[in-house]
Amino acid sequence: MAYPAQFRKKLLSIMAKEGLTIEEGAKRFAVGKREYFTLKKQSRPDIQT
Repeated sequence: MAYPAQFRKKLLSIMAKEGLTIEEGAKRFAVGKREYFTLKKQSRPDIQT
């Protein structure tokens, strides 16, 4: 599933700010743990998919 860039930024920002683990962030934002890694990869401008 493709998530909007704004959602990706918000998810990753809140997780970093609050020091959430991958499990905690995945549960809070209702995304799978594997999806977290995909979102993180998509948010990096130096990686082309």
